[in-house]
Amino acid sequence: MEWGAFIAASFYRKEVVGSAEFKDTLGLIGMNFNQVRLKLMVTFKTAVDAPFVAYL
Repeated sequence: MEWGAFIAASFYRKEVVGSAEFKDTLGLIGMNFNQVRLKLMVTFKTAVDAPFVAYL
């Protein structure tokens, strides 16, 4: 029983540490994605606004 608990604890700790690193990676990807999305939105807004400005 004690061995099982020890193995489970080690496995759990490894999983948590692994997932923390994974979350950091996901966080970086998410940040990059948000920057790209923001750029696209700004570009799209400019592209949409430009014809109206030209029309006026």
